[in-house]
Amino acid sequence: MAPPTCEESWAPLPFSWRQVRKAFGAWKTYIYALMYIGTTQPLYSLALFTPTIIKELGYSNANANFLSVPPYFFGFLTTLLVAIVSDRLLQRGIFIIGEMLSVIVGYAILLTNVSSGIKYFVLFLCVGGCNPCIATAITLIGNKLVHCLLYSLICISPSLSRGYGPVYTRAAAMGFFFSVGNSAGLISSNVYPSGAAPRYFRGHGIALAFSFLAIVCVSILMVSNLRENARRDRVYGVAAPDGSDAHPHKVLIPDQKATWGLEGLSELQIIELGDRHPGFRYVL
Repeated sequence: MAPPTCEESWAPLPFSWRQVRKAFGAWKTYIYALMYIGTTQPLYSLALFTPTIIKELGYSNANANFLSVPPYFFGFLTTLLVAIVSDRLLQRGIFIIGEMLSVIVGYAILLTNVSSGIKYFVLFLCVGGCNPCIATAITLIGNKLVHCLLYSLICISPSLSRGYGPVYTRAAAMGFFFSVGNSAGLISSNVYPSGAAPRYFRGHGIALAFSFLAIVCVSILMVSNLRENARRDRVYGVAAPDGSDAHPHKVLIPDQKATWGLEGLSELQIIELGDRHPGFRYVL
């Protein structure tokens, strides 16, 4: 069977406030949001002290701008690498943990009295960890959205299914997710006063705390999703690990409806199940 198109994936599910309430009534919505702010706060903080590190190296003006490029180019490369590998392995959480451990090491080094060259090296650790972590966290909550946008460009697996409920549930959850995550800029901009340069003890300490928060949240999500996947395997039988058995393009296949005990439900009712579909399996 040919890969489903985006139009097939976004089946005609009407809007209902019940879907929105489902998003805000799910405890995972808040864990996802806390995980995301845990990854964005250390990233936003980087922009506030990077100029100080480059200035300590003795550069200014155009040379200083040039030196800020390599860490972020490295972050671009690590983002591509993690996106490809995590998609092939159908694993997200373990990569977020690994990425944030890199960030934790970086900020821990910054709290010590090290040379300017070491601090510049730390930028690679932090940017190389934060950048892919942002993309991976977004993909974890919204696999289907990422698939539709990127499949034709970088061949993300066409079988990756809906990451978080039906379309409007996912839209509400992701809206909250981004709102909380992007508010990290308000925190970062207030914990790096110019008078604290060049050590920035409070700012770096807070960035460390948020990095640990991200690891705790993603660990909770991984354990919860792993247990739920195992429960569904026991109750309904083993399903495709990528969630493709719950994909909208299979809704009207009689054998599939019978397999998951959904014969009495309409197409829209099955689609509205979202991640509650018996054949859905969470990406860890």
